[in-house]
Amino acid sequence: MINHPYQSLILLSSCTVAGDHFIDNDGTTGIVDMSQLIFSERAGIYSALKDVQFFNQVRIELGALTWPNGADIDPVWLHEEIGINKMWCVLA
Repeated sequence: MINHPYQSLILLSSCTVAGDHFIDNDGTTGIVDMSQLIFSERAGIYSALKDVQFFNQVRIELGALTWPNGADIDPVWLHEEIGINKMWCVLA
């Protein structure tokens, strides 16, 4: 079994339909703003996240923020961006 360095992401709260606040196993914290992605014409699978109830079904699977429709956010990319800026705006 491979021990992924970000398997211990702990989701603290869904702030809005467009953002999550999280804490990592190393203490890194931040906000992920997905509004530009999910409201874009090119949102694809992420367009389902416009629905607040669906957005709030986010889970952590293998270290990634994941939704029931298969949409996910790469945990390495997330950690790097949050580590630098404390906020990450995911673009479409």
